Amino acid sequence: MVDGLGIGDVGRIVLRDRQVMAEDGIVIIVVPVNSQSGQVTGEVEVISRGFVYVKENKELMEQIKTDTAACLRVLGGSSPTGNRSERN
Repeated sequence: MVDGLGIGDVGRIVLRDRQVMAEDGIVIIVVPVNSQSGQVTGEVEVISRGFVYVKENKELMEQIKTDTAACLRVLGGSSPTGNRSERN
């Protein structure tokens, strides 16, 4: 962990966030979305750092992808900005 001492010191908030991530880890879900239509344009990707050992938890990672896709279907193709995809 970078402690913020020395050249290029960072603020307290950044240090706090880094400490939380170091202790608890982080999970990031990436969903490619067309900015014009709001339609999902690719596969959901799950990135985990310090949360679980991915190779030993493949089933969990796949469940996260499946649950995310299900949530997106419930939202009806809404993008994070609230735009809905056009229906054909």
